[in-house]
Amino acid sequence: MKLTTGIILFFLITNFCSLDKSTPPEEKQPEKKIEIKLVDSTDAAGLTKYTPTFGAAVVDINNDGTDDLVISNHGQIPSLYLNKNGVFENYSHLFPEQILVDRHGVTAVDLDNDGDKDLIFAAGGGDGIGPGHMNRLYQNLLMERGKLTFDNISLEAGISYQPWRSRHFLPLSNSDGSLIDLYLVCKFRANHPNQYLSNTGSTEIKFELDESPGLNQSFNSRGNDLFFDYDRDGDQDLLIILSGEPVIYEKVANYYERNDLILRRMSSVYSAGIADLNNDGCLDIYFGMEAKSTGSDRISFNDNEIHFVVRKQENDSSERITFKTDDRSIYINFTYRIPGKTVRDPSNIFIGRSKKNPTSREAVISVKTAEGEPLRDNPGIYIWKEPGAKRWHIEWIYGEKERQDKGKIKAGSISGLHEENLETLPAAAARDRIFINMKGTIFRELDNLDLAHNSATRSVALCDLNNDGFIDIVGIRGSESGRYNGEPFALINYGNLHFKFKNIMKNSEDDIYQADRLVYGFFNDDGLPDLFFTNGFGLNPGSYGPYKLFLNNTKTTANYVILELEGSSANKDAIGSEVELFTEVGEFLGYRQLGAGFNRSQVSHKLHFGLGQINEKLVARIKWPGTSESEWDERKITINKINLLKQ
Repeated sequence: MKLTTGIILFFLITNFCSLDKSTPPEEKQPEKKIEIKLVDSTDAAGLTKYTPTFGAAVVDINNDGTDDLVISNHGQIPSLYLNKNGVFENYSHLFPEQILVDRHGVTAVDLDNDGDKDLIFAAGGGDGIGPGHMNRLYQNLLMERGKLTFDNISLEAGISYQPWRSRHFLPLSNSDGSLIDLYLVCKFRANHPNQYLSNTGSTEIKFELDESPGLNQSFNSRGNDLFFDYDRDGDQDLLIILSGEPVIYEKVANYYERNDLILRRMSSVYSAGIADLNNDGCLDIYFGMEAKSTGSDRISFNDNEIHFVVRKQENDSSERITFKTDDRSIYINFTYRIPGKTVRDPSNIFIGRSKKNPTSREAVISVKTAEGEPLRDNPGIYIWKEPGAKRWHIEWIYGEKERQDKGKIKAGSISGLHEENLETLPAAAARDRIFINMKGTIFRELDNLDLAHNSATRSVALCDLNNDGFIDIVGIRGSESGRYNGEPFALINYGNLHFKFKNIMKNSEDDIYQADRLVYGFFNDDGLPDLFFTNGFGLNPGSYGPYKLFLNNTKTTANYVILELEGSSANKDAIGSEVELFTEVGEFLGYRQLGAGFNRSQVSHKLHFGLGQINEKLVARIKWPGTSESEWDERKITINKINLLKQ
């Protein structure tokens, strides 16, 4: 449909990235900033679970109109939680394989255009040494069978790539917009580069390796990369974080060319988020940075667990921790990973006066076995309990060969922890960064914010938390293994690129685990984005952390709209669509790209716009994938509801 004269005039005057190169635009300010309230609803929603994790996706997997959750639990059975009126029920038994394999990122998109979302799990490659595991593709057969079921079509679909160190499959629309292609991003392994996979099916799911885009290179990615149209030319460009350095590969005539002129060179980047932070019609970038490792000895603990990483430092001969517990036994897990292998040999662990070895590096040690101080005459780990007291000792005796030990200890009511000879260096500094898109020509850093920290910003979500019309930034931070987890944070957007730091998801339950993935979705019908994050990053001891669901209970009279797009000639998911929102008289309200928030942290498919106090008729302009630059589809929009827009 053609635009009204008013909207065309407004678009020509102010739009395509109207930000001046030196001064932010004067934006309409909200009369009063709405205070944000997020409530920990994990237990009430049925999401209490402690597990290693790697990827998380918000997706309406059963087509009931509400967002569900899929989480790839690293080395465990993945989780599938269906949202039943705000309570999540575990349907993980529906996965066709109930086996423990090395699963990484999860991608949830409609690959066969049949109206339901399929699931792709990337898999590990044995640290680049072992044979690894093949990637999994579970085809959703909801539309075919009338109930939610999955078939494992990994081999016939052409996505298995078993020896690769796969991290994630990034979805993007194909050249004519009709299907969803996949781009497999990987950690480095010699002769196993990233793979661009073209979707050749229509009713079946089939992929073939495609060399033509020029992206089949070894980039050494963690899977936090993004496809987005940075310059609004209708093509999806690639922001890839290769070994901590973000680089934009620009799509030019169906080929991707590295463009080093538009983004400042930097290192130690861990994560990235994309959104229009200043409502000028162009997508800006938030980079989460990672502090360098200190190589320290590290201890963290709560009432029930102690996590540690100790290593032989210069002139070290031994290190010790002591603690008290009323329990008659303690649990230890001192397993650790070397490339291609998990070490479980307990022969260097000595228990009590008898110095008996446990049966495994993961064991329960009783008071009876541990009683009495041992003679510490050889290198190893010595564990004993003082006779007639509640105090336990763990001491590491080092030999000539430098080594590291890490693990966890569990017991009830841990108290009085004391460290001896541990060397803890000050945490290194890092600073997150925001880059503003200057009309698609260059990204300029916003440097008037204090974004310093000493952790790793592992995942960010960019969404309007209070429906005031300005997109906020939420992130989760993790630390070096053995250190306390960083606190979740929020940067509340007050307009005109003014942000205020808030600590809005503080909780003690996840302190000693390691933050991993953060996503947002719409888990009830209040029109506010809710937040879900995981704390199972990495290996022992930081893994096995809790899921956390924070429902958005912000008290607000602000209005909103949610758009759900469905393609016809375009791919059914409408991945790659661009949307602009206007009032009927032509006031520009916001810009979104569908799929720009899809990586290891895949956010909701629903496009959300906060409106503040705007309460009038609205118009959405949609550029569907595969359509020409001038072909925008205009639709009338109803506020305070989900608008299903079919091509």
